[in-house]
Amino acid sequence: MEATTKKNYNRYGDGSIYQRKDGYFVAKYKPNNNAKPIIRYAKTEKGAKEKLKELKRLETLGVKNSNQKLDFLFMDWLVTFRKPALKPQSFDRVERMYLCHIQPSLGDYQIHQIDDTMLQRLIVQKGGELGHKTLSSLNGLLKSFFDYISRKKIIEDNPMLTVVMPKECHTVQKYNPIYFLELDEIARLEVAIETEITNAWKNDSWNSMVAKYGYIVLFMLNCGVRKGEMLGLAWSDLSESQKKISITKNLGLVKNRNQKASEPSNVWYMGSPKSKSSIREIAFNRKARYYMQELKRVHQHLGYKDKRHIARTPNGEPLSKSTWNRLMIQVCQLAQIDKPISPHELRHTFATVALRRGVEIMVVSKMLGHSSIEQTYKYVHLMKDISEQADDLLECLIP
Repeated sequence: MEATTKKNYNRYGDGSIYQRKDGYFVAKYKPNNNAKPIIRYAKTEKGAKEKLKELKRLETLGVKNSNQKLDFLFMDWLVTFRKPALKPQSFDRVERMYLCHIQPSLGDYQIHQIDDTMLQRLIVQKGGELGHKTLSSLNGLLKSFFDYISRKKIIEDNPMLTVVMPKECHTVQKYNPIYFLELDEIARLEVAIETEITNAWKNDSWNSMVAKYGYIVLFMLNCGVRKGEMLGLAWSDLSESQKKISITKNLGLVKNRNQKASEPSNVWYMGSPKSKSSIREIAFNRKARYYMQELKRVHQHLGYKDKRHIARTPNGEPLSKSTWNRLMIQVCQLAQIDKPISPHELRHTFATVALRRGVEIMVVSKMLGHSSIEQTYKYVHLMKDISEQADDLLECLIP
């Protein structure tokens, strides 16, 4: 604000105090000639003197006490320290978390203004919007950032040290039902896809998405791979002699950070699988081998441009999200399946069928590429027949 009613320069050592037209007092402190002045506001001159004294005390401790806003510091920290340590897809998720849940509430505050009360209120507020797992990630992100700037002495104390995570009962109780196909639905799905492909060969008409990509659906049903892993899978990853499939890549869309005019906002990125434990080999069973042999015939007949990868359009493009959605809708309609089935539900189906057939849960967990066996146990709870078998065994456990 322009002009002041009084100024008291050089009365307070290296700092100054003056009053603005609106009545507020300003404590202005410049640690050295090259530093940007640090400014604090108070309602009284006494309050301004105390703030100036505090600024000098912090300087003796080596605390920079920056006037910079949280938004600048947080984005700089993300790009400098988090981006090199994360896969592009993971960095996109972390950046979205900051932009959606932290920046709107705290981004415009100067970093020294943010205290533990503000952060606790933010965490409690987000507990009413997010599930406990997502809230834990948000809390961890804030802890890492404030730990960094306190160690760099941009602030004196880390305000996140006293912030408490709400109990799970105080967060949004998200229930996302897990769908999977029963054995009769799997049989109908196989028949529907095979019929569609047979008609395509008979009439030499390949307009149907199910005819072009149906074997990919059946392959995923027999292998339990993720959609990104399917998109990254190459023909060379299939070993018929060893009956193994090597899962070493994951293809997904990431933010185009060097976007130029007329370029898309997202680009395809080929990276490693979701977790290190996902770099694995899985069984290439008889049905899966048959589906891939037949799919190769389709590719050769239609002259696919990409000779290397499996899940591609005739023009060589990876199957887009909209293509997957339309494909699964058409497959379910042909098989008369009234469930919201996506490529990930094919993975759920693979897991439940494997467990029902008696495959040990540790083996299923390894085939799915889960980082811990706890992730695999969710499939056990889905299967009523396995629970009934366990009840029968417990009845006879002790004679």
